[in-house]
Amino acid sequence: MKQAVAILAHKNFEHLVKIIESFDSDYWFYIHVDEKNNYTAANFNYLNCHPKVVYLAKFKMNWGSLLIVQSVLRLIGEILKDKEIKYVHLMSGQDFLIKNSRELTDFLIQNEGKQFMEYFKLPSEVWYEGGVNRVRYYYLFDLFKARTGILRRINNTFVFLQKKLRLTRTFKPQYIAIYGGRTWWSLSSECLSYLYKYAEESPVLLKSFRHVFCSDELLLPTILMNSPFAPSVVNNSLRYICWESRNGNYPANLDETDWPPLQRSNCFFARKFDSPVSAGLLDKIEHRIRAAVA
Repeated sequence: MKQAVAILAHKNFEHLVKIIESFDSDYWFYIHVDEKNNYTAANFNYLNCHPKVVYLAKFKMNWGSLLIVQSVLRLIGEILKDKEIKYVHLMSGQDFLIKNSRELTDFLIQNEGKQFMEYFKLPSEVWYEGGVNRVRYYYLFDLFKARTGILRRINNTFVFLQKKLRLTRTFKPQYIAIYGGRTWWSLSSECLSYLYKYAEESPVLLKSFRHVFCSDELLLPTILMNSPFAPSVVNNSLRYICWESRNGNYPANLDETDWPPLQRSNCFFARKFDSPVSAGLLDKIEHRIRAAVA
């Protein structure tokens, strides 16, 4: 079964190479690297010449912004040019495959036609303020990288003032239910073809998600769960994520203490991995993958 792996990357070139090499020959790679990356010319040359990399480009990606959605849609458009691809897996450059890729292929053959994406209807207790705050106020992530530092304080102050003055935006479209979910998923090419066409033919919908907080966690789940594909969606992203603050990040940068739950998990992917804290865990995972092949 031919499959595609779409990757959003911005750092850790060596880890990106590890991701590519962890998959077998059924998998082909489509990669967007953030314009503000730390890759060298030699790194890009390596990726451009890699036999498993079909598409590689730089793309502006501000965390929390609609730019992430636009980047994903661009990758989907490239992938859909290959009519032989059956499934697509969206990963970040800090994810990793935690089982042998042949196991993933066998799983999808057994579950062909199913879509794997986390979803929940808003408001939901999963998110702060039920998640409605994400579409109720204007956020500045589409204008600049406001995740850290003074730009984050500017964004937070801007949102605080809107709340204080009781100023709320009229979020459109009001004719469909809004769903949330995590950015990362595994979807069939038929499903992605529907999503891509819907987004392409609904510029008003896309525009309405501008200045929404983390629209990448809203737009695609909203389209999909209001589509004919909704009954085929399994509320499981197949990703292991530790939702706690650890190793300088939330969700946690994984380390060797995550090895026991990873071994018990039915997931096929995990995140986040960062150097050097995740090095020992990655060694264990790679050994497990190699052992499954032998």
